[in-house]
Amino acid sequence: MSIEANVQELSGYFHVLGKRMKKMDHSDPVLCELISGQEAHVLHNVGSSGTMTMSEIAAAIGLSLSSATALVDKLEERKWVKRDRSEEDRRVVRVVLTGQGAKFYDLIEKMHLKLTRDILGTLDEAEQSQLLTLFRKIASQLDQP
Repeated sequence: MSIEANVQELSGYFHVLGKRMKKMDHSDPVLCELISGQEAHVLHNVGSSGTMTMSEIAAAIGLSLSSATALVDKLEERKWVKRDRSEEDRRVVRVVLTGQGAKFYDLIEKMHLKLTRDILGTLDEAEQSQLLTLFRKIASQLDQP
């Protein structure tokens, strides 16, 4: 099989996984009413990092600084995040989760872990190990400049 055929097949699987993730994100109607996908990405990134600057958030979710700022504004209005100014340099503003934001972060993480568990559950231990080895290799190459 040629690499192009493999690219097409793998791309199709990525689309299937993407659809499954969207379906999972929309499986809770209350959650869908409360938070958009991009807002969930901000919560995930801030929650997993603990604290982030606006520039770090924009880079992590692949949006312009102004778009990321608008998302953080919405999350701050809902009291899911707050902005903290650095005591050392007042120009530096860090975004952190509030208690309520941490609850949403935990919910989103549980949903993603369930999907990952479902995916890995289709494989036996050896296949899981092989998949993780391959993803480690891919991830290490993607991190290269």
